[in-house]
Amino acid sequence: MRVLVTGAAGFCGRHLCAALRAQGHEAWAAGHDAAYPVDFRLVELVAELFTEARPELVFHLACTSHPADLQRGPAEVQTENVVHPLLNVLECAGNTRVVLASSAVVYGRGPTTEDSPMRPADLYGAARASAEAMAQRHVQRGGDVVVARATGITGPGQHPRFLLAGWAHRYAGGERRIATGNLEFRRDFIDVRDAVEGLVVLAERGERGAAYNLCSGDALPLRELFARLCPGAESTDGDAPSREVPVIAASPARAEAQGWQRRYTLGQTLEELRDSCSAS
Repeated sequence: MRVLVTGAAGFCGRHLCAALRAQGHEAWAAGHDAAYPVDFRLVELVAELFTEARPELVFHLACTSHPADLQRGPAEVQTENVVHPLLNVLECAGNTRVVLASSAVVYGRGPTTEDSPMRPADLYGAARASAEAMAQRHVQRGGDVVVARATGITGPGQHPRFLLAGWAHRYAGGERRIATGNLEFRRDFIDVRDAVEGLVVLAERGERGAAYNLCSGDALPLRELFARLCPGAESTDGDAPSREVPVIAASPARAEAQGWQRRYTLGQTLEELRDSCSAS
């Protein structure tokens, strides 16, 4: 199958392209720093990509993935970096199935199910919710979109600007006093390889127009995650940004009903993340 992956050079995108190719699919890796360097904010470039790739399936991951990138800017930044790329992809996709990688931050709290109302607590969550609204409008007009809402994703090879990877990189570099911010908040993390498998399962079996949580269903205090990832290290408030939502957690039951199963335990993921930082 000819599959287009936007945001293919990102953390999840790299793992997704590798998984698709391992399954025998022809994966077109597009986006910033990818094999096909397309700016998805420009519809004419997106149209050219679709004409060349002729995808039978699209995974849309092209989006600002770090909340801080949107928190610093006005509402126009949200539209330019989240909504416009999706609108351009949907316009070019027509009736081709699009799997939209969204986020559980659209709920604004936890624990939640897919039927919980979206009440985003910050600009990042609002941008993701706006993108989902555009996707639903596309479905109402006859398009085919499935939405995946992940809680937290981590694993080997993640960039250190992200929470757990940042701790792991500093720990691997020899630091034993690490700025963490508030460790009483609770977060639900899954392995990037399990998240990718969830995207593939939803592409094959997800109901048109439906949303599915990709998560473990178990939100742990950041204090416990820090202790497991950085044994013997001391946490400090430092300059780490505050996180406004006390709990981000969700139920994976709907995705599991479609056949998704997680293969990696949290312990495996944290160990491989730490090892990958030590080797880099």
